[in-house]
Amino acid sequence: MAGRALKKRLLNEIKDLGGPEYVREFIASGGTILDLADQLGCSRTYLSRHLHAQPEYSAVINDARREQADTLAEEALKIADQMAEADDITRESIAVAKERIDVRKWLATVNNPERYQTNKPQAAVTININQLHLEALKKRNALPGDDAKVIGEGDE
Repeated sequence: MAGRALKKRLLNEIKDLGGPEYVREFIASGGTILDLADQLGCSRTYLSRHLHAQPEYSAVINDARREQADTLAEEALKIADQMAEADDITRESIAVAKERIDVRKWLATVNNPERYQTNKPQAAVTININQLHLEALKKRNALPGDDAKVIGEGDE
């Protein structure tokens, strides 16, 4: 019973903040379910489970994550630009910036693979040239009638 009261309180608090549109804006601008759960005073797992159970929130979260991918790509570009403009660049600062960019690229790929995935899966085609060559030789060397169907006893 206590879980239902908490769920009701959380959904009401989110509704008071602006409902699905607030959740969309929160996540699209770089927030996470963990940040939202901290703001509301509950666990990330609990909030995520109950938000995804609501169809309107589930759809909004998925759309917001696709939008968040654009935010992450812009942040990665900003980090790279800041490194280009920095005066005191060290190997460590370059490594940290590269790691920050890589994490944002990975998250963008996870959140919107249609747009940001670099190696999109393609259909694999395998051709065995040796097998094709052998089949062609068999057809060429076949005698007329080799492909005729044999009718056995009892077949009519």
